[in-house]
Amino acid sequence: MTGVEIFNGAPVTLRYQPFNGGSNQAIKSLQMGDLEKVRDLTHRFGTATGFARFAVIVGGQKVNLDEYNDTTLRDSGLHQKGLFLIKNIHSSDALPDVTLNRVLKPLELEVMGHFGTLYRFLSLDDELSRDVLEFLKQFPPNAQVVSLVNAKDSSVEELFPYATPYKALYTVYTFEQCLGLSLQNGSLNQDFVCHGIGKMAQTLIKASVTDAILSTNGEKHAAAGLVECLLKLLKEAARNDSSSNILSENLQLVKALLSLVTAAEQVEDLRLASLLTGGSLSCIFEASLHSEAFFQDFKDARQFHAILRRTLLCDSRQAIRADIAKSIRSVCDHPSLEPAQKQKFASYCWSSLDTMITEILQYGHCAEEFCGVATTVFRSLDDLYRQSLDLTAYVRDWCDLLLKHHHDEFVGRDSLDWVIHGISDLIKWCIQFLKSTKKPLRISDNPMESLLRAHLFPLMSKPAGKTPLTMAVPVLHSKTRDNLYSIILTLGNDVAEYHKLLKLVRSLLSQDEEPQAWSWGIAQTTEDYTYDVNWSFDRGTAIRGPAGYPGLRNLTNTCYMNSLLTQLFMNVDFRAFLLNADVVDRSHSQRLLAESQTLFAYMQETVLKSVDTQGIADSLINYENTAVDVSIQMDVDEFYNLLFDRWESQILTDGGKKAFRSFYGGQLVQQIKSKECPHISERLEPFSAIQCDIQGKNTLNESLDAYVEGEVMEGDNKYSCTACGTYVDAVKRACLKDIPDNLIFHLKRFDYDIMTGIRQKINDRFDFPERIDMSIYSVEHVQDPERACAPDNFDLVGILVHAGTAESGHYYSLIKERPIRSERGADWVEYNDAEVTHFNPSQIPDFCFGGMTEPTGYAGSTYPKSWNAYMLFYQRVHGTNSEVQQNLAVTRRPPARCPIAPGLKMNITMDNEKFLRKYCLYDSTHARFAMSLLDRLRTVTNSCCSEDHAVEKEAILLALEYADQVLSRLRDPTDFEKLIDSLIFFVRGCSVCCKLALDWMADSPNAFRNLLCRCSTGKVRKSFTELLIRGLKNLRENDAQEYGFDVDSVELKSSTGVLPETSSGILQRIIRNMRELWPQLHLHPRAWDDYFGVLATIAGLGIPETFILLREDFLKMSIEVLIIESPGTKRLRLENPHYNQLLRLIEKGRKYTLVNLIEFLRMLLLRIDLEAQPFDSTCGERTLLDNGHFPLSSVEETYLYYGSDGGRWRPLVFLDKVITAASNPAAVKNILQVMISAEPQVGHLVDISKTILNGVNIDPAELAEPHLQAALTFCERSPDPSSVKDMISQIAREVDTIGTSGGFAHLAFFSEVRRLNNGRVGRRISNRTVLRTAVLWAPPLLMYYDERVRTATVDLLKDMIFQHKDPSMQCVDEQGNPLKEHARALCEACMKRVQEIVVNRNSAIDIRQLDTIRAVIRHCVTTYYHEGTADDDQTIEDAEGRQRVVGSISSVALIEMAGLQDHIQALAEAEEEAANSGEAHSIDKLSMTS
Repeated sequence: MTGVEIFNGAPVTLRYQPFNGGSNQAIKSLQMGDLEKVRDLTHRFGTATGFARFAVIVGGQKVNLDEYNDTTLRDSGLHQKGLFLIKNIHSSDALPDVTLNRVLKPLELEVMGHFGTLYRFLSLDDELSRDVLEFLKQFPPNAQVVSLVNAKDSSVEELFPYATPYKALYTVYTFEQCLGLSLQNGSLNQDFVCHGIGKMAQTLIKASVTDAILSTNGEKHAAAGLVECLLKLLKEAARNDSSSNILSENLQLVKALLSLVTAAEQVEDLRLASLLTGGSLSCIFEASLHSEAFFQDFKDARQFHAILRRTLLCDSRQAIRADIAKSIRSVCDHPSLEPAQKQKFASYCWSSLDTMITEILQYGHCAEEFCGVATTVFRSLDDLYRQSLDLTAYVRDWCDLLLKHHHDEFVGRDSLDWVIHGISDLIKWCIQFLKSTKKPLRISDNPMESLLRAHLFPLMSKPAGKTPLTMAVPVLHSKTRDNLYSIILTLGNDVAEYHKLLKLVRSLLSQDEEPQAWSWGIAQTTEDYTYDVNWSFDRGTAIRGPAGYPGLRNLTNTCYMNSLLTQLFMNVDFRAFLLNADVVDRSHSQRLLAESQTLFAYMQETVLKSVDTQGIADSLINYENTAVDVSIQMDVDEFYNLLFDRWESQILTDGGKKAFRSFYGGQLVQQIKSKECPHISERLEPFSAIQCDIQGKNTLNESLDAYVEGEVMEGDNKYSCTACGTYVDAVKRACLKDIPDNLIFHLKRFDYDIMTGIRQKINDRFDFPERIDMSIYSVEHVQDPERACAPDNFDLVGILVHAGTAESGHYYSLIKERPIRSERGADWVEYNDAEVTHFNPSQIPDFCFGGMTEPTGYAGSTYPKSWNAYMLFYQRVHGTNSEVQQNLAVTRRPPARCPIAPGLKMNITMDNEKFLRKYCLYDSTHARFAMSLLDRLRTVTNSCCSEDHAVEKEAILLALEYADQVLSRLRDPTDFEKLIDSLIFFVRGCSVCCKLALDWMADSPNAFRNLLCRCSTGKVRKSFTELLIRGLKNLRENDAQEYGFDVDSVELKSSTGVLPETSSGILQRIIRNMRELWPQLHLHPRAWDDYFGVLATIAGLGIPETFILLREDFLKMSIEVLIIESPGTKRLRLENPHYNQLLRLIEKGRKYTLVNLIEFLRMLLLRIDLEAQPFDSTCGERTLLDNGHFPLSSVEETYLYYGSDGGRWRPLVFLDKVITAASNPAAVKNILQVMISAEPQVGHLVDISKTILNGVNIDPAELAEPHLQAALTFCERSPDPSSVKDMISQIAREVDTIGTSGGFAHLAFFSEVRRLNNGRVGRRISNRTVLRTAVLWAPPLLMYYDERVRTATVDLLKDMIFQHKDPSMQCVDEQGNPLKEHARALCEACMKRVQEIVVNRNSAIDIRQLDTIRAVIRHCVTTYYHEGTADDDQTIEDAEGRQRVVGSISSVALIEMAGLQDHIQALAEAEEEAANSGEAHSIDKLSMTS
């Protein structure tokens, strides 16, 4: 029952009162059973009072409860003696209270009741004692042991009986529990800590004098426990003036701990050895921090150097080295340690480490821990000590070590060469110390170049005949490379070395265009196929993965090819056979075999992510005598048969063909065995894969059993036995005769449904074993099942998986690595096209067996797994074992190496080295290095350019080439922008540096195209154009002749006309580069704004620049681009094929931004005199006119006004294109102004007007806005008043057709055009025309669906007509016509509009759309008409009649409105209210709301 305590015996209540010193507490009580032992009572008193040691007085007498330990409370009679007085003992022999106060559970009490017995078991044999100890440690420490631990007078023998080590370990456990509890409660007592340190130190000292300190496992565990607990106590001991007294026998303890370190070297248990070695040294270090005398005794022992060398440098056990390193770092990195203490410790450690660094090359496997400690200690040295060191000698010697070290790294795995990393870290810190002391670094034989060549960028291998090449692998780890870059940068610390370094680094960059397959992570097996540059290069996805194998490129739908080829590649013997097959005609009859050799060689040797399979696809001819179509998926079993058939046909010798067939080909026997006679009919058939039915079969063995059992031939299907001459019952079956070493099982998962005519996939579960015995399917066993035969085991080595349906899907392979590395078992990898990853074989059932998924979701639904095994690859067991023996000696890194033709191996090695160089150039650390090199230029030259600019030239060219070849092709353009900013600094400050940069741009057309057009990153193109423009402007201002003109100053003389040019000016060369880019411009739509932005900026520099651009036909070509879509430009497209390509791309939906193209045209046309006589470019040159403008060429004029041919009118194509583009309104306006200002002299005013109006009439009307803006410009600049009136009138008529779009734009046109001031035809013609045509545009806008348009229309009418308050209504317009007449005309037009739209058409319209026009009608009638006049009375009557009709037509509210009758009623009430109040007569109250 809950809350009821069960007692052992009859419950008794014991009353007690605790006394603690001079204070006494209240009387308390506790209950327990009278059959419980007195020791339980002792424990209960200790727990309840918290006293570690106490005296008990009961019945007036002092009672020793320990004498009654095993006596029951009933037998002792203590419960009948009355009140228990519990007195805490505060004598000098007891430590302050350190106890465990948790109340024990009944089970714990019962167990601890047998503590004495269990404690005695700790003296038994080692294994049993250890188990008992672990059991006791599950419970709180025994109270008596706790008391013993807390007693100062406890002897070492009592606490730690070393002869029974597990009892000592129990005491250690008790110490740790008491310490942990004290720390948890925040009540740590230093006396207890010192007491524990002293006792444990004494124990270790006594134990160390024995002959075999660690002779037994128990002693090893006891020593480790003592050391571990001692270290904990030392760390908790307070560091103060008295802390030096915590240890009394310093030298003896030092010797004891050092002897433990030495003895631990022979301990096989790694955990124990680590605890003893690291713990003992940590104890020494901690004790040294407490006691200067102890530290001195430690140094006097003179064993540290030898121990440190053995444990940190030479010990092959990584855990030992890690613990030693941790111990030393814990002191050097201690946050609260006094600097003086830290310095003493660091300097002492460094004196030993310094002498060991030269040995690091012999113990490279230990470098991680050793170098980490050396760096930590070196950093901890103070300035005073560093000054005593020869830091320059350190740098020299350590650089020599780096150069002597042979770097070996597995490409693709992020491994770290700790020798290089550690030593380079030390050198880097050493250099920093030198900088802090401002000491120069001078090394006679500067290792700068050697370091770079040894570890960062090894020299590329060169063909050496038949001598095999060894691939030079650079350091790939970014942090290590960063260290080396810092060192090299520091070594180039004067002008000469810096110049040398610049040349060296620049030589790493390619000076020619290269194949770019590597930028996609593809190993290109042939140069017949080209790849474009990957402009978002990610180096991490270009290198092979940690699995160590490259994948295969999927050409489109060639996963079937990739999955099979990878399975065959991993068969080492088959790969070796194929690689060494005799190939004579590599180009024709044996091309497939040659391509296969190349593919397998690259799969074995390349370091790239994937290998190109295009060569295989192109050389494999199908049974229809055509190349394989890579866009069509093929069944992998069909492909397997085709591939092997074509391979065999290209093998030259019969012996070679036989050996080839033996890998996967065998023979089966088709038998018909008679049941009625002994005759058997047999027919041999070759096989390359065993076809396995899976429908109705659960496992591979079941399918194979059915394969050999066959079918019974009986009844009408009896077999005709030729030997007997009669029909007999028989069994038809197949069995295996010759079984090859490699078996392929084709699981028949695809079936054809005859009823539905659909091919379907069988996703049933089908299990297969890791090992299968094929002997039971041999012909011998089938004929005589009782006959004993040796097992013929095959191991599963590959699974080809199909995921998807019968109509579509994807193949990939799971493959066991071969040869099997016996020391760590077999690894599996997953080949999924280009991706190769490790695979856990325990997942094979889930990935490959098929069947149903596990229940998922709330409803626990399942569905068939569409991913399952399609082909199984097995290998005979002795075959896999032979591979281990044969190939494991070749390499321990995947893949296993088979011999390759020397020439092919050399090509792959050189390709790998080229790729690795690119891979390293694209490292972010190299980007920082390159930028640091450029920034270092200021320091080396003291911010003053050298006289010959040799250093500056090298730095600038390096920066530009690196920006082009590397930074521009990265996904993140941040580093590119930083580098360009640095270049701009130099370009801006020195005209010579500026010319150097511009010279490179002018002389590097490929780089110029890359950075301006091809690069896909907008920020890169923007930064480059900024550098280009700044350079041109600076050179123009400071060096006119280098800029391109034979004058002193372009600015002073450009206004006088065209300047004399120099033949090799920068400007001319840059413009020629721009001109050469024109035929490829259609390929770079993203770069159009950048390209034309540069041209526009150049054109804006002045007349000379404009002249050169015009001379290079940029005006003509720019107009051609805009008119090329016109049907009449066919000839132009034929003459310029790139325009045909441009047109096709536009038709496919490619978008080209025209913002800066139009801006460029604006800049050119502003310097063109359209009225001047065009010149014939075929027989004359363009000259500057007196007015400072240039004439058009005849071709340019034709293109500019193309569309007007004198016959049937057509829009001006150029003008229509720039207006319709709506890309740059300001530039379009300027272009229009230029064209209209040339009228009427040019004679195209009507064409311009009609082109604009043609665009205004577009549907939907919202697209007309650019043309409406153009119409404004036309009205502002047109020299013909009638054309202005016609433009406004035509647009006014068009408003009636706009429907529900374009209302804002049209209203804005009328609002703005009336304010225009056309100085050529008069000031107010536009306003008058708008007023006159209000009867056309106002009524439709007053009924527009958008309330904002209706309101704005009313505001415009107010401004034009309604705002005049003259009672006589004699206000006139500018022509003297009374405004009253305009208002009346508007009223009648509005009434007519209502009549047409609502009354006559009975149109569906929102009732709210009529409010505004009705209000305008009411206002006009009440304001501008007067009763008593016949005409006015008729108008008033007509208006009132139409208003009533409108109110009565229910169809006016057909648009979605909640509550139709409510709205009609609201309208009626609003009208009545307005009539009563007279507000409807006020134009200021016109509203569009009901």
